[in-house]
Amino acid sequence: MVRGVCTYPLCSMAGLRNFYIIFSVLVMFSCFPHKHQSRLPSECIFCSIGEHSATRIVYQDEDVIAFHDIKPAANTHLLVVPTRHIGTVKSLRKEDYELVQKMKVVGQRLLREQGYSEDNIRLGFHIPPFNSIDHLHLHCLGLPFRNWWIGGKYSRNTPLWFNSIDTILEKLK
Repeated sequence: MVRGVCTYPLCSMAGLRNFYIIFSVLVMFSCFPHKHQSRLPSECIFCSIGEHSATRIVYQDEDVIAFHDIKPAANTHLLVVPTRHIGTVKSLRKEDYELVQKMKVVGQRLLREQGYSEDNIRLGFHIPPFNSIDHLHLHCLGLPFRNWWIGGKYSRNTPLWFNSIDTILEKLK
């Protein structure tokens, strides 16, 4: 300490701002292990989602299943999940292009059926480690967000933790 000036990193305004940003990201994205996070398909909650009676399923076929998110971030928040276990977007291969395209079509159709236009929807995936469950799931959001804070988790301008469906499809081509 030099004549009343604190030399610790958190004592400066920049240090406090950086601490706040890091703390906010950790809290916002819940980067800590989740009870539903699993590396094995046999333990994956999404692999057995059809068996849970509390799940509000809105669409199902042999390839995908769609249901309401249990912690909605927007007025309407659906998840479209492949029935085959695929870990995350990082696990996708070129052969998965048609499946991901089908997920997009299903998500768009379900949101349109609920009255949303293209201007009021957001479709995308969280990028590891910012995903809560290690089973590929497309977030289909009918905007507006429930609050500005949670909306940051699904922002178009955050390619490190959330990518639009179109970005992922482009990468798979």
